[in-house]
Amino acid sequence: MRFRIIISLFFVTILSYPLSNNSITSVYEEPEDQKCGRRTILSLDIDPKNPDNIYAGVSTNMSVEFYKSVNNGKNWHIMLRLKGDNKGTLAINPYDSQIIYAGRHKSIDGGKTWEPSGLISYLFSYLTIHPVDKNIVYAITRRDIYRTTGDDKNWFIIKKDCRAFEMDIKKPNELYAYCGEESGEGIYKSIDSGVNWERMMHVNNITPAENAAKIMHSPLPKFTIAIDPKDSTIYAAGMKNVYRSTDGGQRWNTIKSDFPDNMRINVLTIDPVHSNRLYIGTNHGIFKSIDRSFNWRKINNGLPERLFVDFLVVNPRNPNIIYIGTSGSGIFKSVNGGGSWQPINNGLPCSPPL
Repeated sequence: MRFRIIISLFFVTILSYPLSNNSITSVYEEPEDQKCGRRTILSLDIDPKNPDNIYAGVSTNMSVEFYKSVNNGKNWHIMLRLKGDNKGTLAINPYDSQIIYAGRHKSIDGGKTWEPSGLISYLFSYLTIHPVDKNIVYAITRRDIYRTTGDDKNWFIIKKDCRAFEMDIKKPNELYAYCGEESGEGIYKSIDSGVNWERMMHVNNITPAENAAKIMHSPLPKFTIAIDPKDSTIYAAGMKNVYRSTDGGQRWNTIKSDFPDNMRINVLTIDPVHSNRLYIGTNHGIFKSIDRSFNWRKINNGLPERLFVDFLVVNPRNPNIIYIGTSGSGIFKSVNGGGSWQPINNGLPCSPPL
C-alpha cells in the first residue's frame, strides 16, 4: 500500500492541539449547509485499517487546520491547527494507522494528541514510510529527497533536484524519483535505498510551461509516480502525459490519449483492489481508465465545471468509494466508482480568497 504525505514546512508553530463520462451530467450546486466562497484542500488521506476514518488538511486564514472524519466524510472535526508557512501535511502509517504525521507533528494515538516529529524545517511536498521499519521515512522538498537515519529525528539528503518520489512496497529498497540534473530530466531508480541512482527514462519533451517556470524560479508543474502494490507496474504522469513500465523502469510506454492540450495531471492513483483501474486528478477534473491506462474517460458528473483536483484516495475495502481533494471546491465523494459525486464539507472551514 502506498503511503503519501504532502508537507510544507518553514518553522511551523503550533497554536493549539488537540481539538476535540456519463451521457447525462448533473449541475453542481453547493449544499446550503456547506456553502463557502473557497475551500482549499492541502492534503487528503484515508485510514487503511479503518477506512471510515478520513483525514484532511485545509488552508485557513494564516494557518492550516487538520480535520478527521470518523463517518466516511459526513462530518469533520478539527484535530490540529498550525500557523506559519505550511502548505499542508498529512499522512497515515499504513501498517499502524494510529501513527499520523501532520506538519512537523506526529500522533501515535490516531490524532488525539500531538508531539513534534523531528522533521527538518524545509518546504516538503511528499513523504513515505518504509513498510517494514516504520522509523525509516523518506521526504521530498521542492528540490531534494531526504531520509531519516532510523530514529525519525535526523535526516540526510539521498538525491538532489527532484520533484516526485515513490517506493516499491513489494521491494522497499527500490526507489523511483523524477529529477532534473545537468544530464537532463528523467525518472531515476535506486535499488539500495537511495545510496546509488540510475536514470531509467529521459524525459526530453519539457513543455514551454516547465521552461518558463524554471526561468521564473516558480513552482514547476507537478509530476507524479505510482507503483502497483500487486505487480510493481510503474506509472508516471506529468502535464498531459502518462508513462507505464512493467519491467522495473527498463522500458516505458507513452500512453497516447486525447486529453485537452492545456491539461495538467496533478495526481495518479491506482485502485487498491482492481489494478486495471486508474484515476488521474487534473485541472480538468477526474479521468478514469479501466484498462491499465490505455484508454481514459472523464468522470465529472456532479462536480463543478472548473475543478482543480490535487488529491484522490480510494477506499481499500470498497473501491467504489472515492474521495477527491480540490483547490478551491473542498472535498467530494463518489460511492459508484466515479459515476457521480457529492460534496462532503460539513464542518470544514472556508479558505481565504486568492
